[in-house]
Amino acid sequence: MPFFQGFTLDTLLGGISCILGVVALIIGGKAYKQCKIIKTTANDKKEFNDSSSDQSQRAGRDIINNSCDTTALANLTAANFEASLKQAYSLFDQQAKNNLQDILEQTQKIIREQKPNIAGLSKVDWINIYFECAKNTSDKFMQSVWAKVLAKELEFPGSFSYKTLDVLKNMTSEDFQLFERLCSLEIDGWILREDIHSRFGLSYLNLVGLSEYGLINIGLTQNTYTISAHKSVNLVYAKFLIMMENPTDEEQTIKTSIYLLTSVAKELRKVAIFASYEEYAKDCVRILKGINSNARITLHRINYIINSEINYQLEDLCSEKGV
Repeated sequence: MPFFQGFTLDTLLGGISCILGVVALIIGGKAYKQCKIIKTTANDKKEFNDSSSDQSQRAGRDIINNSCDTTALANLTAANFEASLKQAYSLFDQQAKNNLQDILEQTQKIIREQKPNIAGLSKVDWINIYFECAKNTSDKFMQSVWAKVLAKELEFPGSFSYKTLDVLKNMTSEDFQLFERLCSLEIDGWILREDIHSRFGLSYLNLVGLSEYGLINIGLTQNTYTISAHKSVNLVYAKFLIMMENPTDEEQTIKTSIYLLTSVAKELRKVAIFASYEEYAKDCVRILKGINSNARITLHRINYIINSEINYQLEDLCSEKGV
């Protein structure tokens, strides 16, 4: 039976609220149980021989009595290791539940504000893997990214693969913000290999780091555009149109060396926030012109795009006047 099949917005919000309630009950039960342990341990009247070198009982009791103080976990010794490890597991388990609660609350906020058309999830496995990957995220920025992923998946089932969830699980906020810089320079799923990215906050070392996450392929890749006689090929970069026209009677090809964005990057791009740069678009046009002088390559500002129709301004931003 499909998960969330036929859910209305109110039903979905109610479902998320139920999930939050269950998480709160689990956390509350844990807290109550922990308080009983603290109370029992605090009333323990055992006598300890301070001259003894074995302080394992005292150490274990100290860790439990200081269960709300995570700094106590840093004082590990051979004597109190077992008690500290158990306490650490309990704290981390509770933190994971808190993390999921925060993410679900942010998702609920997105749905209330944006009112997307909820299509439903076709696989319950996806939501299970999503929770498993997201539960260790305590960073507020990354929690907002996870919330956007869930909201987008509910609206468009199949938007994010298991592989993408696994990559996102290992990314820090700094990593994702670097990825957003990459998105700000992407054209048609690629960026040019030429060194024009550092001006816009993306160095080659940054690209190497992103490639290690499987977001971009920095190996040698060549892209070829074949343009028939008196025809054109259009590339859209944000609000700009790069038009490559063949004014000759013969077929022309434009070959470019590029870095190719991966399928994971294309999926995460759906929840990224990024800018665009007119100067970057002009740099790309200059490079494309240098590759094939027979083609006429111009840059235009887009007014709007409806379906496949692009309405643009006639002025060439890379003409002698535009430059």
